[in-house]
Amino acid sequence: FDALEKTCKLRREDRELLEYASLLHDAGYWIGAEKHHKHAAYLIREGPLEGFTREEVSVLAALARYHRGKTPKPGHEEFDALARPVQRRVVALASLLRISDGLDRSHAGLVKHMEVEPGRKSLTLNLVTEGNLDLEIHQAERRADLFETVFGRKVRFEIVREGPG
Repeated sequence: FDALEKTCKLRREDRELLEYASLLHDAGYWIGAEKHHKHAAYLIREGPLEGFTREEVSVLAALARYHRGKTPKPGHEEFDALARPVQRRVVALASLLRISDGLDRSHAGLVKHMEVEPGRKSLTLNLVTEGNLDLEIHQAERRADLFETVFGRKVRFEIVREGPG
């Protein structure tokens, strides 16, 4: 987020919402693995999340809903209920969460650090790891489509090997 805030015209206050969404997006696994993204959205939307406005809760629920599976689009009831500027925020933030979720596909914390190189037509993510990122890269590439559509930049992944110590 920090490396893309100005380049992608993101709002500073969205950083915190993206952080909370990244913590909550898999909460639906408590109900079931299949459709956990929809379960997470329900839990966020209907749960007692104190300290958030109703709009912020709606954004968090939408981010959880769209972190995998279908991308946000008209015709989805919850998405349609959001004001147009909020829909744009959700799409932009969901595009980041989808890539991040893909980069943690194994839930093993294999990406130790990431350097972001934004370019005019591409975005390169230099991923520092000690392990094998084949699964993570595969998933992140599959989920980068929304970012590429929203921001008009191709996402590239470069692996930087880091030895122990």
